[in-house]
Amino acid sequence: MNSKIQIGELEIDVVTAGELIESFDSTAHVAGVGPGLHFHTRMDEIFYIVSGQVMFTIGSEQILAGPGQVLHAPKGTPHAWHSHEGPARLLITFVPGGNQRLYLTELGELSRSGASWRESIGALQSKYDNTPL
Repeated sequence: MNSKIQIGELEIDVVTAGELIESFDSTAHVAGVGPGLHFHTRMDEIFYIVSGQVMFTIGSEQILAGPGQVLHAPKGTPHAWHSHEGPARLLITFVPGGNQRLYLTELGELSRSGASWRESIGALQSKYDNTPL
């Protein structure tokens, strides 16, 4: 499946998107790129660091992860991540799939639309099982 999604400085290639599993090859082109603290009620999220360093919050833990490391945020667990001190690339997998491809696509459209992020993001997050904290 060849589908590219651009959200600001985050470039995402869809690897696979189905009901059982969704996986994304994500590149943060600069430091500090990534989602804020949130959780999912219906899906686990698994991260594999390909390059660079990524700072994670998973539950109450802070983890600086590098190439080859795998991290897991079980459903219901608050988590966040951002590229640390430069570019980073990671594979992000959701099990089961939860229409995150559609969420990321709409998020990219929102980022380019000029609409108020603050006013629009909440409806999008609740639509796709992304609960911000």
